Amino acid sequence: MNRLAELLELSQRAERTKRAYRRCVNRFVAFAGDDPAGWTPLVVAHWRDDLAGRVSPRTTNKHLYALR
Repeated sequence: MNRLAELLELSQRAERTKRAYRRCVNRFVAFAGDDPAGWTPLVVAHWRDDLAGRVSPRTTNKHLYALR
């Protein structure tokens, strides 16, 4: 389990929300790699741009919110 997923499990969110956010986090890790040192704001911006070209703005925002 990656570090982002571990932090998500510790959150006080509802299980349904955690499942949705877990998918978003897993997509980000697949894009950025497993090493947290590589998860820079620039990588997040590139990921956002990549998402914006493939999904709706609402879905892009949901993915970015999951990372926060």
